Amino acid sequence: MNIYHRVECIVGFAQYWQHIKNNDQNLKQMLADYSKTEPENIICEGCNSQKTFGLVVSNCAIKKCAEEKKIDGCHQCEDFICKNIDEFPIQPAKKEMIESISLRKKLGTEEWVEQVERQYSCPSCGSKLHRLATICGNCNTPVTF
Repeated sequence: MNIYHRVECIVGFAQYWQHIKNNDQNLKQMLADYSKTEPENIICEGCNSQKTFGLVVSNCAIKKCAEEKKIDGCHQCEDFICKNIDEFPIQPAKKEMIESISLRKKLGTEEWVEQVERQYSCPSCGSKLHRLATICGNCNTPVTF
């Protein structure tokens, strides 16, 4: 399964896009600053992944909840939207997470992935971008989503 199918939160998306040439380094730097580490140390491949590092990820209440409930993520949870989302420490990410997870619950994973990949692509060159990107790392086109 593609890593993107497993991640819903902003931390996971940042890690997923690390594997793509036009990664949003500003977002990774923000998460690294929050975690008091380097950007390359912000690692998460989803709530059920063992590949995690950084203060945000290692202390992630959402990840712990998914592990306890034996689910892949919030899109499978009966209790979504819960206090773990409400108390997510990175406020700009919370709104994005709620919208994204709600859409995933509605559409299902495959259709959700297709829609998100279409929505967050550079209009000039078609490169896949992070949802908070402001410029395409491939062609330097400014983008707004």
